[in-house]
Amino acid sequence: MNPQTSPEIQQKLLALQRHHQQLQRTPAAVSVPASTGRSSSSSSSSSSSSSSSSSSSSSSGGPTTSSPPTAKGKTEHKDEGQRAVVCQQVLKGIVDKIERDEKTVGRRQRAKASAEERKARASQTKLNDVLARQTEFLRREIMRKRALMEKELQIQIQSELQADIKRRTVAAAAAAAAPAALVTPRIPPQEKVAQVMRTLESSKQQAAAAAAAAASRKRAAAAQSTTSDSDISPPAPAKRPKKQAKVPTAQRPPPAPSHHRGGSGSNSATPAGHAKQRSGGATMSQHKLYCICKKPYDPSKFMIGCDLCSNWFHVKCIGLTEIQAKAMDKYVCSECRTDHKSSTEELYCLCRQPYDESQFYICCDQCQDWFHGRCVGVLQSEADSIEEYICPTCQRNSNINQANLKPLQPKDFDNLKKLLRSLQTHKMAWPFLEPVDAKEAPDYYTIIKEPMDLQTIERRLQTRHYQKLSEFIGDMTKIFDNCRYYNPRNSPFYQCAEVLEAFFVHKIKVFRESISW
Repeated sequence: MNPQTSPEIQQKLLALQRHHQQLQRTPAAVSVPASTGRSSSSSSSSSSSSSSSSSSSSSSGGPTTSSPPTAKGKTEHKDEGQRAVVCQQVLKGIVDKIERDEKTVGRRQRAKASAEERKARASQTKLNDVLARQTEFLRREIMRKRALMEKELQIQIQSELQADIKRRTVAAAAAAAAPAALVTPRIPPQEKVAQVMRTLESSKQQAAAAAAAAASRKRAAAAQSTTSDSDISPPAPAKRPKKQAKVPTAQRPPPAPSHHRGGSGSNSATPAGHAKQRSGGATMSQHKLYCICKKPYDPSKFMIGCDLCSNWFHVKCIGLTEIQAKAMDKYVCSECRTDHKSSTEELYCLCRQPYDESQFYICCDQCQDWFHGRCVGVLQSEADSIEEYICPTCQRNSNINQANLKPLQPKDFDNLKKLLRSLQTHKMAWPFLEPVDAKEAPDYYTIIKEPMDLQTIERRLQTRHYQKLSEFIGDMTKIFDNCRYYNPRNSPFYQCAEVLEAFFVHKIKVFRESISW
């Protein structure tokens, strides 16, 4: 700085230099307005300080230099570092928030995509179930229509055959009236009967001339022959004892010659001959009732006799045709067949019932008797895992038998309701939730004699219908057995029964263990 300059100019230059340094250090300094008194005092102080400094510098005679304040610079540097740290933290928080938002959006998108995928999968499964149900319904409808068509064709064929046979019979009777009269014996007229009686009397007189004793025996025999031959034709005397020896008169009425239609034994005859062998037989035949329709004898209807009882049946009432009846060597009515079957049939299980192919059986390894799975509380899927089974009759206190035969308590009904709800919510339980609709399966209740469903079991649990666990298991077994018996093995209903039964076996094992303690 030039020493010749005036002190006022030097002071102004120093102030300007300090001002520039302050602006460089704090570019964003905030100016705070001061009061008038302070500004005046500061200006006076600054002027005094500047005057003193100028005087000192002038007195010293050397050049004057100003040093920057060090404490103020350190404070400003520290503030700047703090501001940088705060900015970094703010930036880091913003970046973290952006990343969190991106992750949240990604998770939401993935959840939405998975929900849509599950929904699409569920809709596809539902469509498959509807398709399978519709396919099964169409299959049953086709089978029903086919059965109806076959039945109509069978009826039509039978009617055509009967009409053809009737035509042939009429033609044969018209063409060969005389030979038919010789072959088929008929009731003789009164003149022929009188002639036969005269012949017999002449033979008796000739025999009486030979010996009185022999004549008396012959007269007795002749009297018997006249009474027995007054209503029947005398030809073929050797053939009638054979038929009577085969079928006694006390058990079945002998065939009437006027209604004999061919065939073997008594199957092609009518009960008219039984009335003709007695005096007043025509009146008796009107009061006696035959067949399952309980009607008197009608010579215009073809009848067949049972080989075990003395009853006669119209072929139409028992579902046969005249041709089938003629071709049969032996006929047993349904009542005799049932009695014979019940007397010779072997009985099984605790319920002592004959064998039923629609039910599952399990054999006892001790007594070798067979039992229904539903009666002893054992399922078909469960039986495969049992190495040795002992029935309740042989060992009542085994784990399975004790749990199955133990009386149910109120808490057991609550647990059974929970078990049933788990079955109802199973994805394979949809065919068994409600009773089968007869419109979808017209022949179901004809084939299945004991229908069962989960809705019926739930109602029985609410009313506490079951006394033992085996009764509950028996109803569940009916559901699976009925499904397997009615549906083919490769059908979706059969597969649903298999899967649901395996699930029920697992649940019922846990339940048995809980009530065995």
